[in-house]
Amino acid sequence: MNFPRRDVFLYWVITIPFLAMMAMSAYMSLSMNPQAIAGTQHLGYPLYFMKILGTFKTLGIIAIITNKSKLLKEWAYAGFAITTLSAMASHYASHDPKTNVIMALVFFGLTIASRVLWGRIADD
Repeated sequence: MNFPRRDVFLYWVITIPFLAMMAMSAYMSLSMNPQAIAGTQHLGYPLYFMKILGTFKTLGIIAIITNKSKLLKEWAYAGFAITTLSAMASHYASHDPKTNVIMALVFFGLTIASRVLWGRIADD
């Protein structure tokens, strides 16, 4: 399939920062970073939830980068969309500053933009 170089460029310009943010979040969760612990407790989630999220974020990153399975990659994008929307709702429900809610919404937008661009450049 022949696709515009611009779409490939945009895909990586959007996807790299998005995956970097997810990788940082996964690392903070898996390492039980004190700031991540405080944030998790503030939102009312149990601490074991950090390990679950960190593990699945890591697997999602691997699925997107390796591009071995379209189905797994699709599930990874779905998982990231659910994660970012859930973060937005959790921050809102916890009466966090609007900047936290807005940042979650921005990362949801990056998730969707990356997925849409992947759809344009994916080989059928």
